[in-house]
Amino acid sequence: LGPSFPTRRSSDLDEALLNIFFGTGLRVGEVEDLKRTDLKENDLGTYLDVNVYKKGYRYINSTRRIPIKSDCAECIDNYIKLRNDSNGAMFLSKSGQKLSIRGIQDILKRYGVNGQLLRRNFIASLINKGVNAAEVASLMGHKSAEIELKYFDLNKDYEHSAFKTLSELYNKAK
Repeated sequence: LGPSFPTRRSSDLDEALLNIFFGTGLRVGEVEDLKRTDLKENDLGTYLDVNVYKKGYRYINSTRRIPIKSDCAECIDNYIKLRNDSNGAMFLSKSGQKLSIRGIQDILKRYGVNGQLLRRNFIASLINKGVNAAEVASLMGHKSAEIELKYFDLNKDYEHSAFKTLSELYNKAK
């Protein structure tokens, strides 16, 4: 007899994946690389330890901590509990292997979205809610807040304050 593959429905995987993207703004490659053990909890709440990438290349021994909402963590935990395997990967394909980047992209495509769109929307929502651009940059794994401008179109209500905040950050850095 072969290994026991997950008995979960594909919609359970889809829901967990969409929750990760909506709730963290992670890159597709970062989601692909997640392990079960990356979902952690402490007295401040639930978070993910994520390997840091730069343009697709992993920085060795470098991680960043991403806080996640309890409902997102619960969805991921429920998905993992439905599995009856010992695979360390957080997300598995129907064959029981670690879900590939292409597999993740295909799932997102079924919903008419892609990882970059979800990431930009996450970043824009943080900035529109008043989160400091430097904090957003750090959370997203960027070296500077300047990168945030590439991820979304500033809406008119926030354009002036965002540019002012970014200008202040640039001037302090000089």
